[in-house]
Amino acid sequence: MRKREKKLFTSGLFIGLAVAAAVVFALGAVIVGQQRRIKNLETGVPSDITIEAAADTASPTPESTAQAEPSPSPAPTPEPTPDYSFFWFTDTQYYSAKYPESLMRMTEWMAENAAEYNAKYAFFTGDFVDDSGSGEQWRILSDAVAVLEKELDIFAIAGNHDVGSKVNYDNYLKYYGAKHFEENGNVTAWYKGGIGRCDIVDIDGTRYMFLGVGYGKEASAVSWLNEQLAANPDCSAILFFHDYLTTEGLLSETGKLLYNKVVKKNSNVFMVLCGHRYNCAMLTADIDDDGDKLKDRTVYQIMLNYQYFEEGGRGYLAIISVYRDLGQIRIDTYSPIYDDWYYFDPDMEFAKERLVLPVRIFD
Repeated sequence: MRKREKKLFTSGLFIGLAVAAAVVFALGAVIVGQQRRIKNLETGVPSDITIEAAADTASPTPESTAQAEPSPSPAPTPEPTPDYSFFWFTDTQYYSAKYPESLMRMTEWMAENAAEYNAKYAFFTGDFVDDSGSGEQWRILSDAVAVLEKELDIFAIAGNHDVGSKVNYDNYLKYYGAKHFEENGNVTAWYKGGIGRCDIVDIDGTRYMFLGVGYGKEASAVSWLNEQLAANPDCSAILFFHDYLTTEGLLSETGKLLYNKVVKKNSNVFMVLCGHRYNCAMLTADIDDDGDKLKDRTVYQIMLNYQYFEEGGRGYLAIISVYRDLGQIRIDTYSPIYDDWYYFDPDMEFAKERLVLPVRIFD
């Protein structure tokens, strides 16, 4: 550094110290905020569950708060090519109510790309529509889903907006009850005409069970859920519920019930997918099935719900890719509306849109 006159040196030193103090203060605020976030995630969780922190999107008023534009992210370059994939989308109610073109583009993209991704199913975890009594919203929704169903079977359960405050399933069952899916030969059991559903399908040497029940009927369906799991112990089970995790990434009250009475009791469950709250979060549970105090399995409990963000969620959906030889399932999110991977920067500490999950279901 070149020498400076004493006066200039003193002035520069003062400015530098002031800037440094401001930076330290800002960093301190960020660290405190993250510590407070982590502390919040550490409360109210069963002892065998590990929290994976998530991007904080807790506001319950999605249409009133403007969000920052997502940063463009490069497309993932998976190596090797996945053996097969599933698509997953949830909480499309604002698309059905306000942005029908976005919903149609999402289902068109899944249909157009089903062969490229070797997609086997599309999963939906509730809130097809915003107003369960709106015939127009159901029409918009069914038109978009019909495009997807030309290429893929879908597995769907109802959300709270699909059944209303009185939990009336009439309209949901009219559109997506058992009769709608009668040509899907993978369905092995129904709960009350379509409130719950069980599909069993063999894919590339793995026998899967897709099992779920809609909003407001979870407690009454516990015995039915356990019956399906107990009757098919050779299946690797993915469970589907609308209400399971909170915005903070913890188990909701319904989630606690389902975890303790279904997930924990059945050793063939390895994943739970849900929607309802506004967040991208994963909660992992290491479970000892045989009582020897050693981990026998990990259950991945995941929520990817973008409804809080602009335009009903900007069209983000999940691609669940299976890599048998690697023993992995990878989850990435993509918006066909904006041709963009991941709403959040995938390098953010709290971003949970790019997941690599070691699984043992291919043994």
